[in-house]
Amino acid sequence: MTICIIFPKKKQWQLSIQGDSLALPTRFDAIHLACGDLPVLDPYQLEGSPAYLADPYPLKTLETEVFDGQTVAIVGTGLVAVDVIKWLLSHTEAVVQTFSRSNYFPTVHILEGPTIDWQFFTDETLQSLLDQPQQTFFLETFEELLLGELQTLGFQDWETASTTFLAPGGDGISLSFKYPNKIYCRQQLASKVTVWFTDQNDLIRDMCFSCGY
Repeated sequence: MTICIIFPKKKQWQLSIQGDSLALPTRFDAIHLACGDLPVLDPYQLEGSPAYLADPYPLKTLETEVFDGQTVAIVGTGLVAVDVIKWLLSHTEAVVQTFSRSNYFPTVHILEGPTIDWQFFTDETLQSLLDQPQQTFFLETFEELLLGELQTLGFQDWETASTTFLAPGGDGISLSFKYPNKIYCRQQLASKVTVWFTDQNDLIRDMCFSCGY
């Protein structure tokens, strides 16, 4: 278990492992918690409202007759929303409307594509960073590596890769089918970054991060 120590005056955090008297040497301006699957949240406080379903799973428990002839709103456009939309369209006569803060659906997952020869996100690059005495990885360094890899893959930058090949609603799904190679490269890059920054990778298990401020 990780214990967070806060320094109120400087508005910074320091982390230490329970049972280990040594704290990580870097203080952080912000900490992002990645806790895995959590219970269904109710940010809009809709629990208890008539006709509101907080958790649609398992889908087979949804009663078809409740939705026939009704207009159903789906709050969210993630994978759960896609499951519910597909089920409603195939099992009911309901009119389905969905929305979220971004209105972006997940891109179509491209299963097959060419092997990518990574030029920047390599084990050698990562090891060279870890060999530094302070073992600190600055976000500015990550941005440089990301931009280099994007340009190698044929993208101008991250913003262009996002605005050109991604779009809200059904248009985004259409773009996935229209530009499968670009979507594949973008997905592979995202997966590569995830592998780089996961505790399953022994190379970065003990690495500290800094915002560079």
